[in-house]
Formats: sequence, C-alpha cells, structure tokens
Amino acid sequence: MENHGSEFPRLNFKAQIHVAAILVITVVVSVHLVNRLIPRRLAAPRQWDQGPILDARFIVGPLDPEPIDGTCPVHHLQLEEDVVRIDYGLIEPMEGEYPMRRDQFPFANSSYLGGCMVCEPTRAKILFCSECREAEKDWLESWRH
Repeated sequence: MENHGSEFPRLNFKAQIHVAAILVITVVVSVHLVNRLIPRRLAAPRQWDQGPILDARFIVGPLDPEPIDGTCPVHHLQLEEDVVRIDYGLIEPMEGEYPMRRDQFPFANSSYLGGCMVCEPTRAKILFCSECREAEKDWLESWRH
C-alpha cells in the first residue's frame, strides 16, 4: 500500500472485500433496527378517536375564564362534557381569533390544544357550551366566505 501525500491509500483486494462486507452488514442491521424498534403506529396516521383520554375538564387554559364554575360566562348555560381530539404542535391562530374566543365563545372547546410535544393521549374529556360551539361554527364559516 502506497500513500502519496494527501491521497487516500489504496486497499488491497482482501481489505476491499472487508470494507464492502462491513457496509452491507451496516445497512442490513440498520434496516432491521428501524423495522423492529420504531413502532409501526408512528408511520400510520394518528387516530384521534382511539387510545387513552386526558381528563381536561378542570384544567384552566390561557383562554378560559377563571375560575371554571360549571356555567358559560357568555351564554349562562350549564357546561356539558364531551370527548374531543387533542391537537399537538404550534397552532397559529387566525387573525382576531383569541379575542373572539375570549369574548364570544370561550367554552366552544371543539378540540383541545395539547402543546408542542406529541404525547400518547389523542383525545381529551372537556367541558363545553353548546351556544359557544354554534358561535364558533358561525365565526369559522364567516372566515371561509
């Protein structure tokens, strides 16, 4: 094996076979590990209507009026229970959404914001106001037109 300056040394045939074998083994082991260690459910779309349920009925969110006393402060209706999907990630609000949620439909709770880190619960038990949901639905439809 000769080495001329900054050139890579040339490998003899036996060394080339060993390097090729190591590369093949590395690929085979990597594929095996990916197939065995990464759960298949990560590759499939998340089903929000399956899995454990987070009880978020009494968790006060940043848009919720404090304290939650079981009555909608806007529509003065008794809050009902529902199970909704949990939305994970950085959710960008639409223009004017926060003031509208706070003032017009604070307990629509059509989904639950789970934060940036995706966790196992895909749904949450929440409290909602039926009139807030109607107001939210009307507001969203006005945005589309």
